[in-house]
Amino acid sequence: MRTAFLLLLLSIGTTLHAQSEPELYPITTAVLESPSTSTSYALALASSPDGDTYLSWITPTKENAKLYVARYDRTQQRWSQSQLITIITASGSSTVDTPNLAAGRNQTLAIVWLEKTQGGGTMAYSSRSSDAGITWAIPSALTSESDLVEFPTIAVLPNGEILAVWLDGRGNAESQPTRLYGRIIGSERPDVMIDDSVCDCCQISLTSFPNGDVLIAYRARREGEIRDIYTTLFQDGHWTEPRILSADGWRINGCPVNGPQLDSNWGNVAAVWFTGADNISRVYATTSPDAGLRFLMPQRIDLGKPLGRVDTVQLHDGSRIVTWVEGGGQDHTGIYLRRISDRDEVGPAIRLFDTASALARIALVKDYDATPAQLILSYTHITKPTGMESLLVTLPDLSTLAGRKPCLPCDEQDANATRGYPVKGVIAAVLANSQVQMNFEEIPGVMRATTLKLQVEPELHPKLPVGQELLGRIEQRGRDWWLFNMKLLGEPLR
Repeated sequence: MRTAFLLLLLSIGTTLHAQSEPELYPITTAVLESPSTSTSYALALASSPDGDTYLSWITPTKENAKLYVARYDRTQQRWSQSQLITIITASGSSTVDTPNLAAGRNQTLAIVWLEKTQGGGTMAYSSRSSDAGITWAIPSALTSESDLVEFPTIAVLPNGEILAVWLDGRGNAESQPTRLYGRIIGSERPDVMIDDSVCDCCQISLTSFPNGDVLIAYRARREGEIRDIYTTLFQDGHWTEPRILSADGWRINGCPVNGPQLDSNWGNVAAVWFTGADNISRVYATTSPDAGLRFLMPQRIDLGKPLGRVDTVQLHDGSRIVTWVEGGGQDHTGIYLRRISDRDEVGPAIRLFDTASALARIALVKDYDATPAQLILSYTHITKPTGMESLLVTLPDLSTLAGRKPCLPCDEQDANATRGYPVKGVIAAVLANSQVQMNFEEIPGVMRATTLKLQVEPELHPKLPVGQELLGRIEQRGRDWWLFNMKLLGEPLR
């Protein structure tokens, strides 16, 4: 299944001077001491809905390999002591087909990795932790139906279940293409075939939504060896028909080992991918405002000679951060970062590392509040295990982005304006204790159309009669849902 164009993976990093415009997007960076050894490889990063960030990796030994995890300590601004997840007797993971780590609420973690079989195949195994990675359950096989598994990827659902998807070569012996399969880990139901023809060694990306849906992006393989990016949605226990994300028309007789990446914040989705269509290497980014139902026109964000290996983070103000690896030598080679605003304005390219032989991943440490958002970028070399490098990246404050003088109260006000979820609805009942019932339309990725009891500020309660139509935002504070930032629409509806 590893019929890759390996030349697309191999680039020599050199020390260069960055050609970027950091003054236009003034980030700050701090090197984080690595919790791994110099021979570690196969990193994975994950952020939880509760605001925790985790890093996993493999460290080889003479007899086997060890899979570790560490938690980022925001107070100390460093990685915690590493925790052993499991000992892998015959690792099937590599510098590009890495274990996949997922984080849920209440310190829930899950991880999936590959082990070689005696017959020459690869089996996927998973484990989970309920205490932020300190202790782990006994590993279990991802599937009992196939021993030709690659690039397994997982997501922790709001109900605690773990959804897994993977590339599967169970039909390769009969000259059938690699397929995309999925299942809920531990379910007694059989594996579900999602797509019957996919690229056989490109990474898969999942992003889960608060309503339990999960969006998947992957590189398909269609007639004529067209290998473009497709998406499908796991919704109410079923898979939707795969849809093309972007008709790039990349015809290639082999796998480029360059998969897409997704991230989401409520219904806003960021997507980024590499293509070599028309013999032109490009990195594209796009966004969806409705949990992947429709994507806007892609924007090219590379510098002209990208190698891909992309990643992205979606912020709650609607802006996105994208990273990729650029080649070209001279003053271009390196791992780059850009910001794309909520109005699709593409910011300057900022070079973070001057190596191209790398696979980089980013994860959100904290979103904007009165203080700037922060990310962690970690990378390992893909040519050989050389350990990991990590940066804490602090984004510009909101006043800088708005082009005004420093103003902490203004930054806090701007951050508050994007908290929670936007809703449009009608007051259905006025209740005691400053509460109302509201009928509102579906919030994509968050909840279906429903009626919900909401708390409001006492001074606003009398201004919300039955039948009042409004726009607003809702968020959960403790056990209660609150309605705020309201705009009344016309006269009350009778």
